[in-house]
Amino acid sequence: MAGAYSVYGQGLGIIAFGQPESLMAKKKNMIGGHLCAFAVAALMRSLMLDDGVAIVAATYITFWLMLTLDCLHSPAGATPACVYLSKAPLPETAAVLCIGLGLTALGQSLMKRLTKRRAQAMTRT
Repeated sequence: MAGAYSVYGQGLGIIAFGQPESLMAKKKNMIGGHLCAFAVAALMRSLMLDDGVAIVAATYITFWLMLTLDCLHSPAGATPACVYLSKAPLPETAAVLCIGLGLTALGQSLMKRLTKRRAQAMTRT
């Protein structure tokens, strides 16, 4: 499971830290997108569908839900596959996802503050 989550975590990190001002880097989008994806994948996992069908359906439904709820975050498109293929219980999978999202949001906030302070200090000199 850790390997699968490192794949989606890389996309999350690239957007959160490489493009911190983009629409998809907003906390609402990062958290909302992954929570939508987790909920859809958990539902698909409970239906016990064929892996390929379930992952494709969960990905399409996830993107539709993110667009409908205005929380589009493209790296969340990998979350349905990670959740569906994970052999870990759903509560454990949810915990890993929430911890990763929380740490990313915290790191992004700290980075934005440091960048802002650095810019202010440079304009003073």
